[in-house]
Amino acid sequence: MQRFKLSDRQAEDILEMRLRQLARLEGIRIEQELKDKKTEQTQLEELIQKPAALQRLMIKEIEADAKQFGDARRTLIEAAERAVLTIKVLDEPVTVVVSSKGWVRTRLGHDIASDSFTYKAGDEAGSLFECRTTDSLSVFGSNGRVYTVPVATLPSGRGDGSPLTVLIDIEPGTHVVNTMAASPETAIMIATASGYGFQAQFKDLFSRQKAGKQFITLEEGDTLLPPFALSSIDTHIALLTRKLKIVLLLCDDVKIRSAGGRGTILMALDAPDQLEQIAPVNPKGLLVEGLARGKTIVDVWSLKELSAYVSQRARKGKLFDTRLKSPRFKF
Repeated sequence: MQRFKLSDRQAEDILEMRLRQLARLEGIRIEQELKDKKTEQTQLEELIQKPAALQRLMIKEIEADAKQFGDARRTLIEAAERAVLTIKVLDEPVTVVVSSKGWVRTRLGHDIASDSFTYKAGDEAGSLFECRTTDSLSVFGSNGRVYTVPVATLPSGRGDGSPLTVLIDIEPGTHVVNTMAASPETAIMIATASGYGFQAQFKDLFSRQKAGKQFITLEEGDTLLPPFALSSIDTHIALLTRKLKIVLLLCDDVKIRSAGGRGTILMALDAPDQLEQIAPVNPKGLLVEGLARGKTIVDVWSLKELSAYVSQRARKGKLFDTRLKSPRFKF
């Protein structure tokens, strides 16, 4: 004020001008910092939402660290034989128990009474398979995929076991429809409600992937019937439709496939009829359970009595002449 002869008002105006400049500079700095923070936020969100972006960043940082801090290796690495992990499984008889709700467990030994097993509330008995600890359990999905679980890895003991869905990678919207355990060389019969089917060896179903493999081709609306094992004494296969039409096929007439697929037509069906039951037949005959006079009765049909229903593949069959209501094959 003394040097430039300024008044109080002039000095005050000059001071305020400087403060506004400083405040503006501070505002610019804050805006730049906010912009940087938003950019960083966008980059972090991308890393969280996109695993590929995170992987690229990791590779970039590792390469930068290797370039900055890396040096020549000082230790000598010599070729060595590849280590192989081998898990030995003791070959023992075992019974695989699958409940109706899809819980699985094993019990050591065979010939175990089915009523000795207990189940969770609301659950009940499903299937029992007598096999070996070296065998595998095949799980059939409603989408035609088959999943393989080694019997030795199944939970054992007297508990409830584990749900099958935690042992396999089943696709969303797909559910387990059937299970089966047998030795690899066992011959099995596979059929669908549309009347198609084929024979295969049990080992043809195996897959090392938890996601299984597509082994059975199912058209829209088609379903898989329970597969079963064929013994050396089985001579025929009996097929029964919802409208009680029956056909007996020679086992040798059913083609064997190793790659799966839809198979060949076993029985011609008139819509809306569907194949509902299928069972093996041997010289001992065929057991048929049903209702007669209000009681459950089991009839034994000999091969001679069934001879009238023996036919070739792709035929419509004949009406099943039985006294039983709601007949069911038992085997």
